[in-house]
Amino acid sequence: MAKFRDADGRIEQLGLLHPERVIVELRAGRPVYTILDGRGGRSEHGTSDVLHVRAPLSIDGLTGLSPIRSCRTALGLAGNLAEHANEFFAAGGRPDGILKTGGGSQDALKALRETWHQTRQKNKGRGIAVVSGEVSFEAITGPLDDLQFVQQRAMSTQEVCRVFRIPPWMVGASSGDSLTYSNTESQALAFVTFSLRPWLVTIEQAITADSDLCRGSLYVEFLLDALLRADSKTRADVYALALDAERGWMTRREVRRLENLEPEGTA
Repeated sequence: MAKFRDADGRIEQLGLLHPERVIVELRAGRPVYTILDGRGGRSEHGTSDVLHVRAPLSIDGLTGLSPIRSCRTALGLAGNLAEHANEFFAAGGRPDGILKTGGGSQDALKALRETWHQTRQKNKGRGIAVVSGEVSFEAITGPLDDLQFVQQRAMSTQEVCRVFRIPPWMVGASSGDSLTYSNTESQALAFVTFSLRPWLVTIEQAITADSDLCRGSLYVEFLLDALLRADSKTRADVYALALDAERGWMTRREVRRLENLEPEGTA
């Protein structure tokens, strides 16, 4: 991320930089960032101008390895399956069948094939194609289900979800299990814990370690209360324990703030 400063040199904004337009090098023990502007221009900057949030997985310890790059084979298979499906149906699916003749020259066979093709194209794959001569037709079987295409697509979707650590049900894919309110809530908790949390911790540590953004004991922390917000009854039970006169750890003012309520006594 690029650091934008005001006239007094204070950071007032952070702007995202596309990873493909940033080259990271280590010079004299310090990282140097070469930024490409997309028009042939390039400029070099240090940590005073750039905040580097590196992906958790890294090969050289300098740049992070994105899930797309580390799992390009699985993602490439998903793309190939989608492209194959598009070409398969664009060509009318599988071949209708085989035309068998008692013989003939290559020119005659070519003319028969063109006649059959033109008739099928005109009728959009429906109707009856009639050709002259001694011709028999043998249909070809082998739908996509027999080729396990549907299963491959489902496995490809699950593989992509596995790459990004996203539960399949969040992208509309089948997880193989029946979802109920209780296990959906537990999966949402698992999504925050195992999918979002590693990236959030990486961002927190990168910003906190930057002396321009966080000085002294100042630190950055993501609040995930909204994502982990329980139902009204559960929250009420927790607040009742938190407000207990002997074992409680919160005040009414703190509880009202968590519930986005005005302090008591205000109009």
